[in-house]
Amino acid sequence: MTEPVRKGISAAAARPGGTAAKLERRSEGLDSLGVGTVEIIPVQRGTAPQRPAPHTYRVSPPKMAGWSYRLDERSREEVRAVFVPPDDFEDTVAFARQHPLVVVRVPTGHGKHVTGFRLLDRTGAEELHCLSHPRDLRRLTRERLGMGDGYLLVGGGANLARLLDRHEIARLDTELRHARARLVVVVDTDLGITDGGLGEHLTEIHGRPRAETVVHRHLRWRMAATPKAAEALLARQDVAALIEQETSPDSSPRRAAVLAGLLADSAREPDCAVDSVRTKLSQQAIGELGTWFAGLPDQRARSLAIALAVLNGLPSDTVAEVGRLLNRKLGAPHGPVGGTVLTGLRARTGKATVRTDQGLTPVEVVEYSEPAYPNLVLRHVWQEHPEAHWEIVDWLHDLGGHPIEEVRVRAGTAAGALTAVDFDYLQQQVLLPWGCSKDARHREAAAIALDASHAAPSTRAAVCDLVERWSYADTAEQVATAVRAYGGGVGADRGDAAFQAFDRLAECGDPAVVEAICASLTELVEAGTGKLAGRVLATLAQWTASPSAARSGTGTLAFLLMAADLVWAPQELPATRWPLLLRLAEPERHRAVITELWRTVLDSPEHACLSTQVLDGWAHLAERDELARRAFAALLREAATTPRAEERVRAQAQRWSQEQDTVHAPLTAQAVLAATELV
Repeated sequence: MTEPVRKGISAAAARPGGTAAKLERRSEGLDSLGVGTVEIIPVQRGTAPQRPAPHTYRVSPPKMAGWSYRLDERSREEVRAVFVPPDDFEDTVAFARQHPLVVVRVPTGHGKHVTGFRLLDRTGAEELHCLSHPRDLRRLTRERLGMGDGYLLVGGGANLARLLDRHEIARLDTELRHARARLVVVVDTDLGITDGGLGEHLTEIHGRPRAETVVHRHLRWRMAATPKAAEALLARQDVAALIEQETSPDSSPRRAAVLAGLLADSAREPDCAVDSVRTKLSQQAIGELGTWFAGLPDQRARSLAIALAVLNGLPSDTVAEVGRLLNRKLGAPHGPVGGTVLTGLRARTGKATVRTDQGLTPVEVVEYSEPAYPNLVLRHVWQEHPEAHWEIVDWLHDLGGHPIEEVRVRAGTAAGALTAVDFDYLQQQVLLPWGCSKDARHREAAAIALDASHAAPSTRAAVCDLVERWSYADTAEQVATAVRAYGGGVGADRGDAAFQAFDRLAECGDPAVVEAICASLTELVEAGTGKLAGRVLATLAQWTASPSAARSGTGTLAFLLMAADLVWAPQELPATRWPLLLRLAEPERHRAVITELWRTVLDSPEHACLSTQVLDGWAHLAERDELARRAFAALLREAATTPRAEERVRAQAQRWSQEQDTVHAPLTAQAVLAATELV
């Protein structure tokens, strides 16, 4: 009847930390979708959301027949003030000073205009001009060039690659030298130019300025008249948190400039500045998102955009596979996913290391360039495309049973996030079928969805009431789902209701419910405070002392699971790894109850095999730390108070001292035998 729990304990004893890893995956899913932190401001249909004006540099009236424009002096001062040079910028400046014509490759979203203008400024150009189109390169003749002036061309794509052949490069070089002028062409790093004549004129900027620094520079420039107010605003913790959340290492300088502008506009009321900026950013994002999504080339791209919203930051292959699943449900043809599609999705790829059954494995992951996009895309699709609701629901349901755990977690999180938009529909069409499923993976997805829904203030009370109703359901599967939900935020929020449900169901005897109780209590200890851990441990002590075999068995299994799986690994001490319950036994507050629980387990023939595996795991962890060995030995000395328990401890400690044993822990064995006076 309890075989699934027993297998889980054995697996945890061999490889502890599963609960912590599970909670970390859930946290990443919540962060990705901004659940509980991102509040989208609704915009009524037919009204245009207020949007901050895009950041532009001022240009003078056309000087050269409309095909180039001059940067005025104030904008040139602004470029000097706000430009944050990447680490390799000085090398680029040195290169540009040696060549009248340079083509600079920069990463996408780097800020091509400001980079080009600043590069020309650093080379000593007199006046700065920006060309309108690659074909205007042909107009750069000695008759039209200003003596000592600098010219900038940004982008150009295939046209530029075609126009800049060997002969045009030679002509431009000659004309520029004659006028002592300079030309800087700034392009994306992926521009393909094959003509060999460009070689000596081509360079590349690899580094990126920190988005935080760009925001600071722009804000100080915009608030130059009130520098003390600018510094006070930047010193605020809520402003620093906003900048960190709204930017990323790949954020464009344009986005940083917009953010700085919004902060500067809100500086008169600093206590309200962050809320004001968040509202305006949400309105801006909503206004832009619909146009972008409608402009995606086909249903395949839109399916991939939705899949990426749900699986943001996961391996590219997984996102592509899940996108194809949705595409098929929507009845559209599918094809390969390439870099062009990802660019259209405003996404980027990167390298990451994930843990698999084979160990740590390097993979390519994909994520939206803007952190707010996963939440915005999901909500936009749900609110603006009701005709696709059924297909999306069916797709999410299937993902709840996906073989990859991260996919199941993200599917549950997405379903929970959508309940903030349409609680009743999602509850009936997704959460309830998952919660009543015979498949434990579906039930786990339902619990994750309930936890995500609980994180949103607008649905928190409804989720708590729903979980309580489910805990009295007629089917064991639905009851087990409610119990699993009590292992998360619902249990922390409604502690009395959660522990009443645990106590009421502890002797029900149903395997799914018992497994759910053990897992949820373990999660509460892992994620909770010392007070919550104390309540869990006190509950287990009551259960294990009960005359009811079913209740006592549930308590023992729950204790063994948390003893096997939970690990204390403080960040400030990276080499330290203790069993968490051993660490909790050190303060006198929890020592008596943990000792009593071990005393019960050591004297139980029924659980001898499992407790042996758990003690093996503790011995392995304690072997590396003298303090842990002493604490472990002292705890066993206090717990082994019967002949049966003493014999078990003696036999196990002697086995740890043998090299051929699967757990070779001679230092731990010596400490335990010495402490129990068995040497």
